[in-house]
Amino acid sequence: MISLDHWRDFPGDNAAGGPRQGKAISRHSIMRILVKFRSVVIILAFAVFQGFGADQDKSEERLVLFETVWSKVNETYFDPSFGGLDWQKVHDGYRPQIAAAKSEPDVHALLNKMLWELKVSHAAYIPRGYFATVEPTVFAPGGIGLDTRLLGGQAVVTAVGPESPA
Repeated sequence: MISLDHWRDFPGDNAAGGPRQGKAISRHSIMRILVKFRSVVIILAFAVFQGFGADQDKSEERLVLFETVWSKVNETYFDPSFGGLDWQKVHDGYRPQIAAAKSEPDVHALLNKMLWELKVSHAAYIPRGYFATVEPTVFAPGGIGLDTRLLGGQAVVTAVGPESPA
């Protein structure tokens, strides 16, 4: 079953600015979260496409990338308390590691490790050129052989393909 029950007690738009105390999150609040999420995705995409240039010192350029990603999350993350995480402390802990990183893959891994500390499924750094390596796989035809629809707040299987693995 899929429902919005997991959104209960989410900090929302009530008059006191505190938890919703058992009320499901409103459609308006979901839209606000999605708009802020889009901002994070845009900055991460910007960071991906800026890449690393050969003309600048790698350490300095990596720190610029790090500060760009960290700052954008700091400015636009949907939860101003970062779920109780001390985001400034995260910054201070990862900055020297980024500066000391020996390779671009090391920087990418550190950026993701930092973002994963937020404990949300939608925050990740995707390195430049990554999609070209997985595009044939990501966009290959196929499926598990069933179709689902959300009806009355529940996922319902509406069709099963013949000879499918489903």
